Amino acid sequence: MFRYCFLRSCRLWISSLCLVRILTLFIACVWVWFALSQTLVFGVCAVLLWCLSGRVTVVLSPLTALRRQHEAFFLSHGVSAACLSAETSPCVRDAVMESLRRGRLAVLVLSPEQVDFNVHLRHAFERCGVALVVFDEAHTWLSWPAWRSAMARSVDHLTATPRMALTATLRRASEGRLLRALGMDGACVIRQAFFGGNLMLRVEHRRPLFASSSAGVTRSNADFEYAYRRRRSLMLAMEAARRDSNTIVYVHTRREADALARHLLREYNALYDNKSGDHVAGVLICAYHAGVDDRRVIELAFSSRHKFVVVATVAFGLGSN
Repeated sequence: MFRYCFLRSCRLWISSLCLVRILTLFIACVWVWFALSQTLVFGVCAVLLWCLSGRVTVVLSPLTALRRQHEAFFLSHGVSAACLSAETSPCVRDAVMESLRRGRLAVLVLSPEQVDFNVHLRHAFERCGVALVVFDEAHTWLSWPAWRSAMARSVDHLTATPRMALTATLRRASEGRLLRALGMDGACVIRQAFFGGNLMLRVEHRRPLFASSSAGVTRSNADFEYAYRRRRSLMLAMEAARRDSNTIVYVHTRREADALARHLLREYNALYDNKSGDHVAGVLICAYHAGVDDRRVIELAFSSRHKFVVVATVAFGLGSN
């Protein structure tokens, strides 16, 4: 009832495009002031736009885990939302398309490939209209299209639609290139300080693993340094576990992730066998990278339990809300 009455009264004095700009500027200012999450920023805009126009907000995210988290966040807060990807079953896909056709969806989270390859979906957007397009992790549209061409084409398929781009890792010098890549020339850019009140940064200066000399590049105390870093990782993970917190240890490669996870698990079990005072009961240690089959299980465990240690490549950070 509220939705349609409010829509009739507002349409007399404000256009939808102007409304989108007012909403995004207002929410962005609130975001900067209160350090809100990106999901909440476009979520508030999506709900208000759906109440006013009955049109869906399309969220494009190149990361599978993040798409699932966005959908779960909205559904848990009573917002009508859905997610479509290559993994979506036909029956779920049909139900989502029917909800879109009837104007029941406030948020639709998609992979760029869905927009590029799904002609029926694009026709549905043309018939039903799109209130707002959100590019999540927008910085990936600068480099990833080189190996994921559907990302660039997805921008062209959603023309003449108000747009919002959100990212936490964009250099100021790259702003212009990103705006052009997303078809957002002349858009208002709002920056928020990356260092929030809930963060603490601690940097340790360590000796290099390799040294350069006139004779070339040689190993420099590599074995000692590797051993120190493994011990340090386990110590920090145990400190977090004592506070019922989780730990992510980042490494460069899949092989390093598997090897370090096995080492930490072996050392953790040794603490238990030796009845060491450093031992903390109930700690789970595992590796996460693109080659792990049960990544979804690890993501859910990390978000739902405590004393969880993940040794991961950047694949885990890119998929975490």
